[in-house]
Amino acid sequence: MFRQLGFYGLFCLLFVFTSLHSQPYLSSLKSANDFKRLEGAPLVDKYGGVTSVKLVYDTRDGKIYYTNGQQFVLHYNFCQEVLRYDSDLYTFNQINYSGDKQRSFLLANLNYFESLGWYVLEISAVDLMSLKQIKLLYEAVSRSCFAGQKVRFLLGSLRLQQEKKLIALYVPVIEPFEVYGNLSYQAISKQKAYGRLRFVDESDLSKTQFSDQEILVIKEAPLLLPPVAGIMVEAFQTPLSHLSILGQNRRIPVCANKQAFADVNLKKLNGKWVSYEVTQSGFKIKESTQPGQKKASLANIQLKSDLRVDSLINIERLGKNVSYYAGNKAANFATLFQLSKRAAFKIPESAFVIPFYFSDQHFKRCGVYERIDSLVQFSAGSLPDSILRKKLAKIRKLILATPLDSMLLKKVESRILALGPYRRMRFRSSTNAEDANGFSGAGVYTSETGEHGNPKRPIERAIKEVWASLWSYDAFLERRYFGIDQRAVFMGVLVHRSFPDEIANGVVISKNLYRENYYGFVVNAQLGDEPVVRPKPGQVTDQFICYPPIDGEVNPSMNKVDIIAFSNLNQNRLILSEKEIQLLAKETERIKSYFYRRNPRSKTYADYAIDLEFKLVGDKRQLYIKQVRPYND
Repeated sequence: MFRQLGFYGLFCLLFVFTSLHSQPYLSSLKSANDFKRLEGAPLVDKYGGVTSVKLVYDTRDGKIYYTNGQQFVLHYNFCQEVLRYDSDLYTFNQINYSGDKQRSFLLANLNYFESLGWYVLEISAVDLMSLKQIKLLYEAVSRSCFAGQKVRFLLGSLRLQQEKKLIALYVPVIEPFEVYGNLSYQAISKQKAYGRLRFVDESDLSKTQFSDQEILVIKEAPLLLPPVAGIMVEAFQTPLSHLSILGQNRRIPVCANKQAFADVNLKKLNGKWVSYEVTQSGFKIKESTQPGQKKASLANIQLKSDLRVDSLINIERLGKNVSYYAGNKAANFATLFQLSKRAAFKIPESAFVIPFYFSDQHFKRCGVYERIDSLVQFSAGSLPDSILRKKLAKIRKLILATPLDSMLLKKVESRILALGPYRRMRFRSSTNAEDANGFSGAGVYTSETGEHGNPKRPIERAIKEVWASLWSYDAFLERRYFGIDQRAVFMGVLVHRSFPDEIANGVVISKNLYRENYYGFVVNAQLGDEPVVRPKPGQVTDQFICYPPIDGEVNPSMNKVDIIAFSNLNQNRLILSEKEIQLLAKETERIKSYFYRRNPRSKTYADYAIDLEFKLVGDKRQLYIKQVRPYND
């Protein structure tokens, strides 16, 4: 065929192809191929497996423009270059995202969800487009797009949710939970790796040994991530699930694929060497002749410690270098205490720390260090996994079996009584090998509840359980994976009152994970004390992006919330109220600003991130912030 066309024919075909793809816009989409020629990535990549065409409706002449995503990143770029709009970006945004009748343009994205076959019209969370304007825009799209009335309007912001009954009278709508619940793909850690593909049916991965050159396909997220080259999981994850955090920290590809075990082509690769890449739009996997590559050596993390501090210390008296004698969690908690003095959030009351000194003394009495020394003499992987597990289990058993120093126990009990009315306390791990730049250690250590005077929840047991978790199999492997000296690790304990009356709990990442170098915070929240970072099978949390007020922003009085998913425990409504989201955004901004100024590794403020854990407590739904740490992505 190509021979018959000759050089001139091929040139003409190439010219037509190039012309179609270089067009700045189309005034209508007559087919899916038209959409394909213009598509690009959504400006806010909050869903996986989505492509998007930005569109502009010119209110001055009633014309609609479907713009070329390869040429124009922003609506403003198109309006400036093609429609000769002559104002600056600030003026453009102020006018064209307002509810003003005089705005020149109605701006939106037409998103295509490939796995669902849906076309969805979406406007920005900051856009105050009126109901009349929404109706006008939708009618223009349905007339000019091949999908017609099948296009649905996404109620993707808090403002639109508040007006959804009225909007639904005029245009067909779709809810965020419908989109999120029907998606089959989610990018978790966008990386590439080589390895041997392995399907694993067991729900408990701790019973099996894995190689760091294996790429696992699993059904449910493990409590902790084994040292492997990559993960594909059927269950969707929150951005702060332990699988997400550890995947990001380790720089390995991780995605959720609800059809993984039903994918015949994927199963054909089971047991074979493959290349595996996770991107926002989908995963790429194919058989590879290249064997699995050993991971690049991670920079060794140097730990500091001070074993001279031999007394309990109340949180308000923690001074400099807290992390050296009480761990990073305690040090960050002390910072939260100082910030809370001038803020609208609280930290958990009756807080104090048990420094490294006491666990070190206990381990010496148990004979722990001699056993650890014998373990670290083996190079990584040279000790059979089953033997390593047994030796570490023996160490933990010794720690639990050895009586706690009686004077320490008396001091802890006396401190609890002296600090306030709370008797049910939370004992939390605080090591020098967690919550640090370059090493999160998320989920590898234990926190326990102990209650003064309650023999069913003895304080002695809670303390020793936390100490013993320093030598769990998962913690040992995670430190070894990052090249951390096992003998340089020490465990302190952060103690504060527990929360039997929490209304909601959640986590915040203080950067916009779905739009590069752009402001905004990602929030996951759930009812009561239901877990967010380790959600139970079938549970979905609230997931949304909120935007703190900044100088020169569009619509500064508006509470901007870009909704990704609703908690399915709360009848598909947001758990936090509008005012509570505003307060959370304001206080997150306060904490982020403080940590950013003290972090020399940061590139830009928008891209700098911490993650923090919060609670709403009691009838007044008081905001508590209980933890903050660097977000290592």
